[in-house]
Amino acid sequence: MTPPEPDPVLAGIKQVIVVEEFYPPPLRPLFEPDGRRLRVPMAELIERTEQGLGVPLPDWLKAVYLSCNGFSGPCSLFRLDGASGVLEFNLHLRQQEWALSWFRRAILFMNRRVSWTIDTHWWALDGQLIEWWPQDGERYRVLSCDLFGLWEREQERADRLAAERSKTRRTRRCT
Repeated sequence: MTPPEPDPVLAGIKQVIVVEEFYPPPLRPLFEPDGRRLRVPMAELIERTEQGLGVPLPDWLKAVYLSCNGFSGPCSLFRLDGASGVLEFNLHLRQQEWALSWFRRAILFMNRRVSWTIDTHWWALDGQLIEWWPQDGERYRVLSCDLFGLWEREQERADRLAAERSKTRRTRRCT
């Protein structure tokens, strides 16, 4: 028996960013007659998310979510499901009294896993990939790269920071 072909989207992601873990789709709540528990198809999770938010995922984001339910690495691609998933988290943000005017048209799907107030957040807004920092208020930046270019940039940033931390540790050693 030949092994299954690797998913080209996941392989492409791993070429540009170190992935700690790809998240699988959640299990269905009920067991099958044969005792197995199947996973929810990603297409179903995508549809639920789009309906819940009233905003379609752009094709470039949908293509990634059809291959995985998010991942962790130097930046975190949020799961679609769960309390901190894309659907619930975006609905929560939209309900805040400080919510910005464009939140209802946007989908927050990724950040650097630092802190809400000092973190960089990436959104899909009107089909475009944008970068936003909370201190910028209504202002955001439309990126000229695709997700893979962004992930490559973020991996380079993480590598640079790791090298700087390593250099700092070496210079602090007592001789």
